[in-house]
This record gives sequence, structure tokens and C-alpha cells, in this order.
Amino acid sequence: MKHSDMSMVRQCCTWCMVVFFAWTLGSCGNIGGDDALPKEKEVVHLYNMYAHGDYSGYVAAMVSCDSMPMSYRQQMQFMLKMQAHKMRKEKGGISAVTVNRMEPHNGDSLVNVYLNVAYKDSTEEEILFPVVKKNGQWRIR
Repeated sequence: MKHSDMSMVRQCCTWCMVVFFAWTLGSCGNIGGDDALPKEKEVVHLYNMYAHGDYSGYVAAMVSCDSMPMSYRQQMQFMLKMQAHKMRKEKGGISAVTVNRMEPHNGDSLVNVYLNVAYKDSTEEEILFPVVKKNGQWRIR
């Protein structure tokens, strides 16, 4: 091989290494891929079951209630209903829910989601809303 051919091969290998390392570094910020975090609309949908009065759907989405008897689930629904009634009385109810940020834990199967809940009386609060991935589906922890 001529000296110019060797130089061209070295240059090509160098560029390949640069591209490889750039790709590797770029992918490190998203360990776990696009499925590592729930989509914002999935989380808002889960919370909106409570906000819109679908207490049975909300309880069914709670992983902690999977093995509980029906009487426990009904008590949970009743407590959620009473909490929502109190919130409507004090703040007029919920007007909007948005995701502030997500923090993955435990190998991306648990995500602490911080929601901004806006109320009809113009007040807002940030709440922690943990979700967990079970059988490929995001559910309430």
C-alpha cells in the first residue's frame, strides 16, 4: 500500500471512531431508550381518572390494590371520592394537570413524576405521583 493510501485508511478509521464515540456519548443520556419513561399523556391520564371522578378506574390502575379484596378497593374508592369532594369544596376542583419533571429509579421501572395541579381558585401545587411499569404498562404505585 502506498503512503497516501495508508493515510486515507487511518483518516477513515479516525472518523469512524469519532462518530462511534459521539454516538455512544449521545446515547448515555437516555439509558433505557424511549420506553424508559412514561409518556406525559399516560401519566396525566392516570391522574385525570381521579380528577374526573373515575375512582374505580383509578383504584384499578393502582398496583398496590391488585391483590386486595373488593371491600378494600371499595373503601379506597370511597376515600378518594371524599378527598375529591373536600378539594372541590375548598378549591373549586382541579382545572389542569401538567407534568413538571420525571425522575426514574430502580432500573427505570419506577418513576417519580412531579405533577403541577392547578385548581379553579387559581392556586397550584406540585405533587409527587409515583408510577411503576408492570407487565409493560405504566400504573400508579
